[in-house]
Amino acid sequence: MSLTTDATTTSIIDTTGTTPKSAAPRVLRDPVVLVCLGWIVGLVGWSLTGAFPHSPTVADPAVLLHPPGGGYPFGVDQDGYDVLSRTVHAAKFDVLMALAGALVAAVAGTWLGILMSGEGRLPALATRGLDVFQAVPLLVVAVAVIGLVGTSRTILVVIIAAINTPLFIRLVQSEARLVRQRGYVTVARIHGVSEGTIRRRHILPNVTGVLFPQFSLSIGYAIASVGALSFLGLSEPGSASWGSMIKAGIPLLPLNQWWMVVFPSLALFSVVLAFSELSHRLQGHVEQIPGGAR
Repeated sequence: MSLTTDATTTSIIDTTGTTPKSAAPRVLRDPVVLVCLGWIVGLVGWSLTGAFPHSPTVADPAVLLHPPGGGYPFGVDQDGYDVLSRTVHAAKFDVLMALAGALVAAVAGTWLGILMSGEGRLPALATRGLDVFQAVPLLVVAVAVIGLVGTSRTILVVIIAAINTPLFIRLVQSEARLVRQRGYVTVARIHGVSEGTIRRRHILPNVTGVLFPQFSLSIGYAIASVGALSFLGLSEPGSASWGSMIKAGIPLLPLNQWWMVVFPSLALFSVVLAFSELSHRLQGHVEQIPGGAR
């Protein structure tokens, strides 16, 4: 550990361990991580290019309920939309909404978790308030909110962030309390370093390593939440979503017209699974770092 003092502040730098950044090369050499990232980036990238076999927004009544094959690898739905184009196009809505919501949750949850990691009455009251908040079935509340104020992409991002923020608060709060017990934080306090500086310079950099696995897991959870809300008919009107596609296709399953349910379901399942496996792999690499996640 090195100690550097100037006229305004004291900077304590812990050089006894490995920082979370050292895990990056090892993570990027993990073939499972590469496959998961390749699938997610490839699907979302395709949805953003707009290079679809057929228009995902313009129906063709001449090919209603066309089975897979003959220029329509995933078939055509009951409205005349190409299921392949529609499924890929939906990734732009589902994945990006989930990513935005999880990002807001990560930022808000990180700072709230750090603030709530300290000693005193206010952090204790905030923790009790979080207990009450988590006891409420948030998905039910989300349905009620959408029913009252309507649905939009902004509302969905806020709902996803509200569902995931407590997870980040709990994780960061637990890790930050461990960081506060380390020697270099004690030395910083002895030398009069302010609480704000300790949070910014010493606690925040040492809790970021545990955020990436939770961030990946939260995106997968958020995608499943978007799918559930869309299945309930609470997605933005006119937008393609895997949940709404699955809901529309279910009545036709008894007629052996399965492709409208199977392919969006596979897309939803595979993306959630990719984020879940990515989280698992990232967690494994973080735990190998001295001073990493516990």
